[in-house]
Amino acid sequence: MSEAFFWRLAASLSTGRRVMLVDAPVDALMEVAAVELTELVAITPGSAARAVVGTTVHGSPLRLRPDARERAGSKELVVDRHGRLEAEDVRRVLSRGGLYVTGLLGPAFLAFEHRTEVEVRACQGLVCEGDALGLDAGLGEVALRIFVGSRVPVPVLPGLFLPSPPPVLVESEANHVREQAEAALEAAQADLSTLRLIDRRNDAQKARWAEERQTRNTELEAARRRVSELEGDRADFEALRARAAEARTDTQLAVDALAFGLKALDLPLPAPPAVGGPAMIAFLNLAKELLERVGLDRRAAESTPLGTRTVALEARLEEQHHRLRREVDERRHRENDLEALLRAHLELEAMLGQTVEILEAERDTLLAERHTADANLALLRDEVALMRSGPAVS
Repeated sequence: MSEAFFWRLAASLSTGRRVMLVDAPVDALMEVAAVELTELVAITPGSAARAVVGTTVHGSPLRLRPDARERAGSKELVVDRHGRLEAEDVRRVLSRGGLYVTGLLGPAFLAFEHRTEVEVRACQGLVCEGDALGLDAGLGEVALRIFVGSRVPVPVLPGLFLPSPPPVLVESEANHVREQAEAALEAAQADLSTLRLIDRRNDAQKARWAEERQTRNTELEAARRRVSELEGDRADFEALRARAAEARTDTQLAVDALAFGLKALDLPLPAPPAVGGPAMIAFLNLAKELLERVGLDRRAAESTPLGTRTVALEARLEEQHHRLRREVDERRHRENDLEALLRAHLELEAMLGQTVEILEAERDTLLAERHTADANLALLRDEVALMRSGPAVS
């Protein structure tokens, strides 16, 4: 009964004031919310910071907070039943003429210049009805002490006598509160469904992003393997070039030997050209014509040491000529393949770089949306839990 009287006294002092309640029970909060006050802030641990719950019965703003971080001097009445607030927090939020009401003789109360102690005694005899309490009635034993502090002299509190606790809310007011709670709950459930849809969309986007990243990694690995193969082909090409140089040297030696042999026969043969190209073929054809012109029979020429050497040199030159031509053609094809593969590799690297940038931007956007969704979901869950934990009003 003493608790009910404390909060009834707090409700009677709240009329026309900006009020802060600390750790108020739900029924006490509803009783104070039924008074025509200017503003009501309830300090409730676990509530979201500056979460707007709704309005009081008479349309004043009603908010829940986890702490007392309100504007300085913004409250005209602070009701702290168990003295939980720190003295500096109380003095900061309370206006100069505001009242601090508590049931504990603690540091916050003792910090005020002007203090008043009120005793509530149980009524006895025919003066009271039932188990009602009176303020300073002077009857019976002390049932409750209330401490009131302020920066200015505390006004005389009116004598209160409440024979029976009045109903917290009339039926119309209860219906108004119930309708507000149901509307807030429906809105919270709709927002919760939206957030769940956003979560599912984010999960699907994450899955697509992971799949695309795996695909890009596979393509990049294949490109790296192809580059390694190209490096091996380049090494083979260098080895082929070295072999071609050796074959060119051997061919030059053979041509010089042929020129020397023809010169020994006093044939008018020009100086041998450089190895490779049409000039070498023309030189060999001319040497053949000169041999035929002097009437050397091929068989007879082959039976002589010089003829045998000449035939062998011709065959060797012809073989080397065809081999060099094949090697040159093969080298040209491999160079073209290398150039094409290098161009494809550069284009693939550019494409992969652009894809990675796009995927990183999408990932940052999704993470930002996920953080926002998580924050909204936590706020909605707090509001839904608050709505469901409210007392059932009949």
